[in-house]
Amino acid sequence: MNRRKLLLSITLFLSLSVIIAACTGVTPVPTAPVKHLSFVTVSDIHSNILPYETKVKRDGEKVAILVGGMDRIAAVANREKKRTNGATLLVSGGDNLMGFFFRSFDGVPEITSMNMAGYDITCLGNHDFDLGSEPCKNAMKIAKFPTVSSNITVTDPELAAIVKPFVIKEVAGVKIGFFGLMTPDLPRVSSVGSDVIVDNDLISVSMEMVKALREGGASIVVALTHIGKEMDESVAREVAGIDIIVGGHSHDTFYEKVKGPRGWETIVVQAGVNAKEIGILSFDVAGGRVVSSGWKTVLMDETVGSDYEIAKYQDKYAKELKRRMSKPVGETLVDLDALSKDVRTIETNLGNLITDAWADWFAEKGAENPIALINGGTIRGNCIYKKGPLTYGTLLKIHPFSNSIYEVSLSGKELMTVLEMSASAIIIDGDGVDLDERVSDGGFFQVSGLKIEIDISGRPFSAEYDGRHLSRIIFPGERLVSAKVKENGEWVTISGDKTYTVYVTSWTAAGGDGYYPFLSAKKTDTTVDIVDALLTYLTKTGPVKPETEGRIVVKEGK
Repeated sequence: MNRRKLLLSITLFLSLSVIIAACTGVTPVPTAPVKHLSFVTVSDIHSNILPYETKVKRDGEKVAILVGGMDRIAAVANREKKRTNGATLLVSGGDNLMGFFFRSFDGVPEITSMNMAGYDITCLGNHDFDLGSEPCKNAMKIAKFPTVSSNITVTDPELAAIVKPFVIKEVAGVKIGFFGLMTPDLPRVSSVGSDVIVDNDLISVSMEMVKALREGGASIVVALTHIGKEMDESVAREVAGIDIIVGGHSHDTFYEKVKGPRGWETIVVQAGVNAKEIGILSFDVAGGRVVSSGWKTVLMDETVGSDYEIAKYQDKYAKELKRRMSKPVGETLVDLDALSKDVRTIETNLGNLITDAWADWFAEKGAENPIALINGGTIRGNCIYKKGPLTYGTLLKIHPFSNSIYEVSLSGKELMTVLEMSASAIIIDGDGVDLDERVSDGGFFQVSGLKIEIDISGRPFSAEYDGRHLSRIIFPGERLVSAKVKENGEWVTISGDKTYTVYVTSWTAAGGDGYYPFLSAKKTDTTVDIVDALLTYLTKTGPVKPETEGRIVVKEGK
């Protein structure tokens, strides 16, 4: 073979290799220099810029430690930026603002400390709009970092000027394009009103953003999202051209690679909630592609260090927060029953107040005939909260656990099963069921939107479990005498074939207390915090006077 033919053969082979690589999605071996970059990722901090107490397992035992805090986030981010010679970005998956802290200080300490920590970019989350668009706008005005959200239309021109559809940043010579996605559930799980319109077509929006960013010169495309793990994975499967998705909203911690169209591969990460831990995504870029990546999470305990200036800045807010937690946020005109022996066995006025607060929240967001169930074990204090002012500190005593509210779809048959199981949580000496074969006593439901009658002389539900999963039903139960649901102001018998919308805690939704039907049910984490729902209700209604009104009738003997 002569030289000319040899060169032609080599050229054809190389051309064919490129074509095959393009068709199969296989990236050719890069010849360009490799750039080492990283993202420090924080999701759903929920205004927790101060370290807070939680429990972790150490040496087989649960111990209380302080985790989180913006001073610690800054310490980790600064160390990572130093390690990579500045080729690191500190990014957020939204929900930087939420709850009592946000209400107390208008988001100023959150955004200011994010500025001090050197945040590079964030997207918006649903809780950033919990107080409406105006407070969100006022807080974000002081941000020194850009905010992206590509699938929302904002009527307020000032807020619209703050929130960009996309941004391109250059890091270590690599142009990285960012766009943002907001959960389609925004109107239902926040108080945004009509000021912000969400485009629910996440796939089309993502495709448009990829095209715009590529045409704008971005070689790497990143989506900062607040749509949750399942939707992140769906976007990655349906849209080619997104290199990395940094997510939020579902409070998961994970790192995965998702195959998309034409063999495209997208890295998807999320770093939990409340900055108990944060994620560090390291990745190498060559030839305009991510060629390798690695992921680790960092528990944000005292070992990670602290940024002195941020800690000093936050100290005044910590002191003021303590003072404000003792100030009234509402008032009760009657004593509130939180005695364990009551909330776990009978209807109580505090149980009614809490579940009514949930039902009111979601009814305002468009839910029809919402049913709320709270397990008695989530109502704490084992005391009578005396009539008079209610402080935020009191609300935290009532609900010391971090629980969000889940929206669950149950058939009437499943709902009746759940209520029968709740009746089995009432333990009667000699009822013949072992503790490990029934719903735990803390699983007894306080209710809103329901009227039920229980006969404790009946044989309770019992089953064998493998962890939280059902192995077999021993006896289906015969304590539930009747169950009615309130529909359009009328009490009607639950229909076995009808689907009902039920609101429960994240604990219950995950099968806690033995409630196996929730494990396989269709459910969504609304991310509405149970304390914040109660706080909102108290703020809205003024003085409350909850009563027991026959929602749960417990009798013995037919």
